[in-house]
Amino acid sequence: MKIIIDTNIYISAFCFDNLPDKLIQLVENSDDYSIITSIQIFKELEQKFLSGRLEKILKNKYIKSYCQLFLRGLSEKAITVEVPKSANLKICRDPNDDMLLSLANFGDVDYIITGDKDLLILETLEAKSKKIIKIVTVNQFLTMIQAWI
Repeated sequence: MKIIIDTNIYISAFCFDNLPDKLIQLVENSDDYSIITSIQIFKELEQKFLSGRLEKILKNKYIKSYCQLFLRGLSEKAITVEVPKSANLKICRDPNDDMLLSLANFGDVDYIITGDKDLLILETLEAKSKKIIKIVTVNQFLTMIQAWI
């Protein structure tokens, strides 16, 4: 199953022991999931992880080193897809989120997992392959996974 995990989920998983953390552990430890990502997602994560803001929030002076290890691990597990400009979609009410929708469409994913209300309001996206991509929260995704087990 191909999935995209939005940056807000990675950051929450990194900072807290919560559902996003369980999701990351699940997909990293299973061959059933392929994480689809892009250079833009890595850049956004790197910017947010290394800005110094997390260091202040988590009160941990080693946070930048942990973040670099996290990004390295993600890059080893994820499949990085480059979306050509010709495949960029303009659907979302927040144009910054169109990058994720374009990646999902071009990467032919099954799910976008996010906490972003501008994406969640869409619920689905019809891919170029006519496949329906579901846009869900971490809780919705984990609930579906539990139902399949």
